[in-house]
Amino acid sequence: MLLIALMLLFLAACTGNQTNGETPPTGTSPATSEFTAPTQSAFTSTQIEITKVPATEVPALGATLVDSFPLTPGSMLEQGSLSEPETGDPQGYFTLIAQGTTVQQLADFYNDELPKGDWMLRYSDHNFLGGLTQYWKQGNTYLTLQMGYVDNQLVVNASYQRIPQDAAKNLPAGFNLPDGAELVSASGTSWTYYVTQDFSQVTASLDQQFSALGWQPGFPLGGFGGECGGECSGSSSYPAGVLPLPSPTPDPRLPENYAYILPNGDEFYLEASPHQQATILVIDMSFKQAAVAGLPADVTIYPGSAVQSATPGVLLYQSQASPETIRQYYVDQLCASGWQLEGQPQEGGGLFMAGWIREDLSINITITADGVGGSLVSISCEGCK
Repeated sequence: MLLIALMLLFLAACTGNQTNGETPPTGTSPATSEFTAPTQSAFTSTQIEITKVPATEVPALGATLVDSFPLTPGSMLEQGSLSEPETGDPQGYFTLIAQGTTVQQLADFYNDELPKGDWMLRYSDHNFLGGLTQYWKQGNTYLTLQMGYVDNQLVVNASYQRIPQDAAKNLPAGFNLPDGAELVSASGTSWTYYVTQDFSQVTASLDQQFSALGWQPGFPLGGFGGECGGECSGSSSYPAGVLPLPSPTPDPRLPENYAYILPNGDEFYLEASPHQQATILVIDMSFKQAAVAGLPADVTIYPGSAVQSATPGVLLYQSQASPETIRQYYVDQLCASGWQLEGQPQEGGGLFMAGWIREDLSINITITADGVGGSLVSISCEGCK
């Protein structure tokens, strides 16, 4: 009966039919503003034909960053490999099938052609596909070209990512990156840096810095062995008569792993790995601060709750209040701020889910009982920064 009651209460949201929870907020009333449908960015699908393109021409690869990528004679785009474009096109990938050429000829071709488009080759590695992987840069965009043999044919797996200027804004205060550190990948609460310093020099500097910071030690996530100078796994099959390039040799130096609990409760993890004469740093954070989620100012957590994790656009917290109380809290709070319930709330497997919308923002709230009288609440937001 409780589940049915909660469902009915959700459906009554923003209509003026309010119910009393354990400690409902006071002084709120339903919004009277007219509902405005959100503005959504629409993408027009681009049909990509598999055609052989001479080296003097450039194929249109749809709404991707590399929309004029050079092809060697006989190369073609693999149907269906082009990633779904996103707003702002921050990242993507595609695969090319290369015919009538070799890995070295491909590498030489891109060494000649890509600099014409202001791409700079950062470095290259042997990989486990019997080929080479090249790492390119153009402004704040990083491009990886993995050339090798898959299913008896030579392919180029291309992936790229734009790095926003504020991508590392959530790194902890007081932590200083080594000199020469370049951010080459960023995703949510994880960052990868390429440091133009030797591994031993970088780790010695990190040891000294962490000792001075005085953070509480945590439990390292653990590494996966030494760097290979490229991909450390993979399988290939080669056409008859093809002599693959040598596989990478694992670096005997093992990565160093660091883990700390910051004074504000956030968890900090860092893995430093040797790479030729440089070092690769991978930093992961587990945030306990609601502000990291970047939710709208009027979408707050229930008072007295404990944040379990926060990533850009997503917040998870636990409360001692019941699911009914949490539900009523958001009905009152969101209606008073002009949010509109989007569709009907859903119930299944003990979960209550409701979507709310206002202008170009959309949030989804999931509430479930934690088994001890309290609630687990997840809030995700589309359009939040």
